[in-house]
Amino acid sequence: MKQLQERLQGLLRGGLRGSADTEASAAMPATQTAIEIVEWDTKGFSGLRLRKDKPVPEPKQGEVLVRVYMRPIDPTDIFSIQKVYPINPQLPAVPGSEGVAKVERNGPGASKFKEGQRVVAAPWPTFQGEGTWQQYVAVPEQHLVAVPDSLSDQAAAQAFINPATAVGLLATVGVPENEYLLQTAATSVLGQMVIRYAKHKGIKTINVVRNNKKTPELKSLGADEVISSSDEDIVERVKQVTGGKGAYGAIDAVAGSLAQ
Repeated sequence: MKQLQERLQGLLRGGLRGSADTEASAAMPATQTAIEIVEWDTKGFSGLRLRKDKPVPEPKQGEVLVRVYMRPIDPTDIFSIQKVYPINPQLPAVPGSEGVAKVERNGPGASKFKEGQRVVAAPWPTFQGEGTWQQYVAVPEQHLVAVPDSLSDQAAAQAFINPATAVGLLATVGVPENEYLLQTAATSVLGQMVIRYAKHKGIKTINVVRNNKKTPELKSLGADEVISSSDEDIVERVKQVTGGKGAYGAIDAVAGSLAQ
């Protein structure tokens, strides 16, 4: 999987880097560069192609044309490309579930955002086949959210999937205030989101990591306890931290023997 992801990263960097991805052009181009799914490959990325003549969309009533200049590679994107989900767009389709963009032009009836303003979409029209792995996207105005100046491009580009997942996970587990939540893969982007949101909700977290290299970073985010699975007994440490009660609930992103 790592090799596949590296190939995908190379395609993204090489294909979508250009004038439209950095600074706004003086004149709106007629075409753009995009990465498209042209056929389904359930094990890899052979169904992707780099297209350099995709028409730049004209924003319709209530839509805003935005220029996407940074986008991540989420597991969601890989699953979409490999047709894991039960609902899939018609091909050819542009993947990409997240990104940060600047407003290029308002369509008829859209006036909330200024030209050049940074925005993200919640959600992007990915399941309609118009994701963020292209340079320009027409998005319904009501789906756009302004990015505050205090938020970096990197943070804004991944401000939807992981935060929404963290909120959903905590709602599902239902840990009460002042109780403990145990989670694995705590150093992942999602794990860090869980730590922050749990702290906001008054929930204490016990975070399992492979080693202690990032313990100070997790503590700075609000982690109450960090356990290294490499040199600590997880069960005993959880008992120690919780006074023998155990954690109220758990989120496991690793599975296998660790979950057992």
